[in-house]
Amino acid sequence: MLRPAHSLGKFEGAGNIAIQVDPFATTAEDDYAACLNAGGCSGPTSSPIDLEYRIGLGRGFELGLRGIFPPRVLDIKYSVLDERRHDVPLSLALHAEAGVALSADPTPILRGNLLLSTTQKLSDSIAIQPVGSAGYWLQQDRSGAQRHGFGWTAGLFFPIAIPAEGAVAPYVGASGFAPIDGEAEWYIRGGLLFEPWLERTGPDPGELGEGKESRR
Repeated sequence: MLRPAHSLGKFEGAGNIAIQVDPFATTAEDDYAACLNAGGCSGPTSSPIDLEYRIGLGRGFELGLRGIFPPRVLDIKYSVLDERRHDVPLSLALHAEAGVALSADPTPILRGNLLLSTTQKLSDSIAIQPVGSAGYWLQQDRSGAQRHGFGWTAGLFFPIAIPAEGAVAPYVGASGFAPIDGEAEWYIRGGLLFEPWLERTGPDPGELGEGKESRR
């Protein structure tokens, strides 16, 4: 999933629906076998659509659940620099997730990432958010083999304000995986993020000795 690095407020929620496209996917079994023998591309993705729900825990922490019935990944994020809580021009977060790849041969998924994003408001109701992440990933590659290596994501969100202080943010981007002992691969991503409209609130209640939020 692509996601901004700033945090949700305590008990605030966000939903993300995404599609992943493999530009090197094939559709015919014979072509698929030939690609694997050549060390190249993958078979068709049976379910390229994914869902994610996130909830804010306060003080920069978020908990996330991802996957289409049953959920298959649980993750936690902590915003070290946070446009919502701090007077800073960008957000930086630590992110870790664990889960299971639901396939014919289920294998663990483990990832640890650094997330970076910034929000530039184009008007009172429209913004643009460049986002990116990089870290260590353990997951299945295109062939279905479990490998570990370097993973990354990059993309652009376009938040649009909606009633009740919310926002809908269409986005587009890409992700890549470079296993230590395998071929590098990359994917195209896009989707819709439903989240609160980003406002600078100052520290959460009780944080850094602050007794209450101070909106600007």
